[in-house]
Amino acid sequence: MPVEANLFQATCRSGSPRRCDPGHNQPSGSGGLVHISIQTRDLEASLVFYTEQLGFRNTYLTLMRPDVHDGFFPLRYAEVRLGGCVIELLQPADLSRVGPGRKGIIEHIALGVKGIDTVLEHVKRSGAANQKTEVFESPNLRGGARGFFI
Repeated sequence: MPVEANLFQATCRSGSPRRCDPGHNQPSGSGGLVHISIQTRDLEASLVFYTEQLGFRNTYLTLMRPDVHDGFFPLRYAEVRLGGCVIELLQPADLSRVGPGRKGIIEHIALGVKGIDTVLEHVKRSGAANQKTEVFESPNLRGGARGFFI
């Protein structure tokens, strides 16, 4: 199943090595893979698969936005790592949102960039992003992150 067009999320601005790998702070317009975000119907089974079968470490587990009830939130969230590979596991509140014929199992792929505001303007000029697209801030995610989706 092809990944939707929300392939470009942006930079981590934290100095925390646990949450922001310095290799992701590349020159504007380039950078490395920050993470792959995958939806799951069963967070515990997914954690067992990635940790016990594939050797990943579970590095973060939380309930995101417990005050919002829109089908996606509250969201059960885990982060697993193996070397430089980071996978976010997302279990939305409404499990019918996950599976064949839905948005897709791969929620998004995040790429790290330097100069997120400049990169967004370039992406808008290229036509790859809507002119209304804005940079969002998530101060509690990965020690502080800014990004946008296309």
